[in-house]
Amino acid sequence: MTSPAMQTWLLLIVTLPAMLQSAEPKASTKFPAAIRVVESKPESPTHFTVRLQAERGVDIYAHNPKNDAWKHVAATLTIRDANGDTVDARVTYPDGKKIDTGYLGDLYVYRDSVDIAVAIINGNAKHPLSFALDGAGYNRLRSFCLGKMQLHTVRNQ
Repeated sequence: MTSPAMQTWLLLIVTLPAMLQSAEPKASTKFPAAIRVVESKPESPTHFTVRLQAERGVDIYAHNPKNDAWKHVAATLTIRDANGDTVDARVTYPDGKKIDTGYLGDLYVYRDSVDIAVAIINGNAKHPLSFALDGAGYNRLRSFCLGKMQLHTVRNQ
């Protein structure tokens, strides 16, 4: 038979790994951001905007993070036609917000909502057009990496 103090220690030893694991950030199956097509006024089949909307506290590495340490996870928009072929387009990315990382220098990120201007060069691309924004981000409020992302949307026009 064990003493009450020994039982408490055994209980603590058995439950400690579960308690520590529950304190870690959980991997999410859904990245906390989304993209959607915002039509130009007047509507144009070749000129429009793709809006990136991140949840509160989420930063996404800009297309040009201006820091070699993050270039491999920079936000990049790919456009495909109905056949799955890449569409030739001029994509204009915003600069983003400058962040001083301290040890790795400055970094540029997208925060909250940013608009990415798109001009389709081949006006005969077969619709619907599908968009994929690849990149990565982090939660600045809880200080942890969210990992890589791929966000999708479709334009039917």
